[in-house]
Amino acid sequence: MELFSKLSAGEQAHSLRVLGWLDTQGETNQDLLIAALLHDVGKSRFRLSIWDRAWVVVTNGFFPSWQKSFYGYQMEVIPKWKIWLKPLIIAENHPHWGAEMVAQAGGSAMVVELIREHQNHLADPGVSLKDQLLYKLQYADRNN
Repeated sequence: MELFSKLSAGEQAHSLRVLGWLDTQGETNQDLLIAALLHDVGKSRFRLSIWDRAWVVVTNGFFPSWQKSFYGYQMEVIPKWKIWLKPLIIAENHPHWGAEMVAQAGGSAMVVELIREHQNHLADPGVSLKDQLLYKLQYADRNN
């Protein structure tokens, strides 16, 4: 609950929609349901304005692979004149940050992995339990 409460009201509402959709599908896997609630908790490290979110959508629309180049960037070391990078860095790194936060809070290994990989697109559910859960989380996240 402590981690969930760190999310903005909009992120909380999104997480509850993801959880609700999984519930309506009859999903009962506790790791998946917890991951649904906390998959964006890494965004709470740095807040995104509506303009920041729009910038992410626009850049992803025109340059879909560009954002991946910002993985591992540290927000604290970007120069002020490159502030336009902030939303891209947050969008790319929030799954990793969220996974760290959930691990530190005692989340299960499966929840941590689902959060860490929730933006690594899977084309199909695969055969492993983790891939099947991740596929469901990604579908629910994209559509809610």
